[in-house]
Amino acid sequence: MKVTKVKKSNDYVRFEYEIFTENGKGLEFQTHVHGGITKNKIGKVQFSSIEDLDYETEFIVFGEYTDYRKFQEFYVNLYGEKKHADLMDKIQETCKKYVIEKYPKSFDHLSLEDKINMLIHIIGYDKVKKEWVWSEKIEKEKFIKTGQDVKVYFTSNFWVRRIFQSIPGYETRWRQFNHVNGKVNGVEIHDVLNLIENNTKK
Repeated sequence: MKVTKVKKSNDYVRFEYEIFTENGKGLEFQTHVHGGITKNKIGKVQFSSIEDLDYETEFIVFGEYTDYRKFQEFYVNLYGEKKHADLMDKIQETCKKYVIEKYPKSFDHLSLEDKINMLIHIIGYDKVKKEWVWSEKIEKEKFIKTGQDVKVYFTSNFWVRRIFQSIPGYETRWRQFNHVNGKVNGVEIHDVLNLIENNTKK
């Protein structure tokens, strides 16, 4: 038997952090954060992506470890369900922020210029002519799909979504389109071009 073809996926590395936090009211939280990192390159932009974050939290009440159900009952009785949900979100947000800061070359630290260059590469924008022209080749290779509602051009590319979600004022542009394959989420090419051209040096 011999190897006839090999396709290598992006490097993927798992990590785990044990993060201790407190709220200053006698409550401490010991959170195990698991996740992975992939190396990516889009055009000339190289970066890592933090993925699949998972949180397992232990609760310490006045120095004593308490299981989740007892802690939940204790906290909800004192402050209500919304405050409990807010606390859990705050714990995870604090841990996530810590992890992101540990990886300065991750997507979360990319500059706006880097993100614009990624968009230019993904949709096949011509920087010299300052235009985008649809073609079957780009549609196939760049995941650009043609909508049925008044011939709208849009992309459902994963990284386009991440970029739009990371830029204030553009996160709501991601919406649902009617496509031959059914309902597809994406963003109009018009909005991608608007973001590129408003942030490209003249």
